[in-house]
Amino acid sequence: MRYSILGFNQKLVNELSLDLTDLAILQYIADASASPKMQKLKENETDLVYVWISHKHLLEDLPILHIKDSMLNKRIKHLIDLELLDSKVVANNKSRGSKAYYAITEKCVDLKYAREDTNDMTNCNRLHEVNRPTVIDYTRSQRPTVMNYTSNSSTNKQDTTITINNKEFIEKGNEIIELYNDICVNLPKVTKFTDKRKKGIQALLKKGYTIDDFRNVFLMANGSDFLIGKNDRGWNADLDFLLREDKFVKTLEGGYGGHKKSRDGLRGTTDSHERKAEIKRRIANGTLERI
Repeated sequence: MRYSILGFNQKLVNELSLDLTDLAILQYIADASASPKMQKLKENETDLVYVWISHKHLLEDLPILHIKDSMLNKRIKHLIDLELLDSKVVANNKSRGSKAYYAITEKCVDLKYAREDTNDMTNCNRLHEVNRPTVIDYTRSQRPTVMNYTSNSSTNKQDTTITINNKEFIEKGNEIIELYNDICVNLPKVTKFTDKRKKGIQALLKKGYTIDDFRNVFLMANGSDFLIGKNDRGWNADLDFLLREDKFVKTLEGGYGGHKKSRDGLRGTTDSHERKAEIKRRIANGTLERI
């Protein structure tokens, strides 16, 4: 029989009738306890460190468990009954609810760091301290890493940040400013490429938005009555407003109304050849004057 499973002593795991789901939950809470970013409480009398665990986040981070919140509650209660976990419920004054904090117990640490010659769970409590860290010192640097889960599911997503070199950014930044001034004739003209605007443009480019996205946002903004000042406040948008990602996306998706028309009246298109062909057709038909 293999000595360990997910870093836990398999023989002792069998004696406690635990399964892989139980071990994954224990490892998740152990990893959360080791994270400096998590909300924690320390019990001075027992030296246990309690960490706030959101059941919703746990299930989002571990979809492989294939269990619902009700079953997760039963699993955690069972682990508490086995004295592998301890819990505290703390009132949350902001939401008028409560938060559940969990601590990895000495027994659970023993279960993970039991020696290969350990015979039973009673001997597990008499392990030498040199064989494992204490609960307070339970950190990633002191134990084999089995899972790198945290309660924030976004940390487990693949990094999709796009790297842009300085030369490429300068070229794209200047092109975007020119697009804005050319398209957004109903909005304040940009005369300075400020640091704030550089950061706004660079942030959007790094998140994957393209020049065509910027073009379409500017077309939509210039065609939006609300954004060009036809509102009860007489307020109008500007480039700084459009560079905020939430406003950028809302404008792009038509949240402020508007339509993709440039100042020559042609509907916006991402295909320059198609646009030139349309201009020629309009000139030939007499519906667009030559400049």
